[in-house]
Amino acid sequence: MPWNVNYQLDEGQFRRLIQHTVTELTPHVYIFGTAGEGYAVNEQQFDNIVRIFHDETTQLQAHPTVGLISLSLSTVQARIERCIDLGIDSFQISLPAWGECTPSEIDVFFQQTCGKYPQCRFTHYNVRRSKNFLSGQDYARLATAHANLVAVKTGLSPDGDLKSIVTGIADLQFFVTEANYASLRDEQELGFLVSMASINASLAKRFFAVRGTELTDLSLKFGQLHSELIRIMGDAPRQDGAYDKLFCRFVSPEFPLRL
Repeated sequence: MPWNVNYQLDEGQFRRLIQHTVTELTPHVYIFGTAGEGYAVNEQQFDNIVRIFHDETTQLQAHPTVGLISLSLSTVQARIERCIDLGIDSFQISLPAWGECTPSEIDVFFQQTCGKYPQCRFTHYNVRRSKNFLSGQDYARLATAHANLVAVKTGLSPDGDLKSIVTGIADLQFFVTEANYASLRDEQELGFLVSMASINASLAKRFFAVRGTELTDLSLKFGQLHSELIRIMGDAPRQDGAYDKLFCRFVSPEFPLRL
């Protein structure tokens, strides 16, 4: 999210970023992941940003998804319902992160999101900071229970495994970022979640299209760029948004970096 000097949304910058992404990269766009500061916005900010996002993606005939991050299940439900009223029916959900959820609590969460809103489509954000990292077996069970759980955004499991998560669940589309995509794309039909590759739309499209050694070579180039950015920024702890906003600077040099 682009914030101005008063920490209000810079609507013009936001609309231009949506326009660039949809016209140059992909019509499938989402807001409010970790890098998009979905954990930080209040209800007024959420509603205003979603309204603008919906308006711009409607004009562009794009396919919007809204991320939902909250410790409160009722807040997640209320946000879903307000989005439905606007005409949005695609959501990315994250488990509450106050503490590790028990298996029964995980089932309740999905029942009260996917199960409660069968007219909507849901992607689960499988991230370790939620304190629950779901396995392939978890997803097999949840996908059987909820036909509208259609996708998963995931990284490596705590033991460094990815293949066991994304293998053998035909009803789910798994989305991964550059390095993980390159490591398994020749074996699995994975979705590409554009991260660093957003700095160059034509290169990102090429990365998605190629296979084999060319894909490996491009992945190595992105890895080198990542290492250089980390060297410049230093190794101090940071939120993802502080890093990902640098990508926006490549396409819009005036894009603000405020969190």
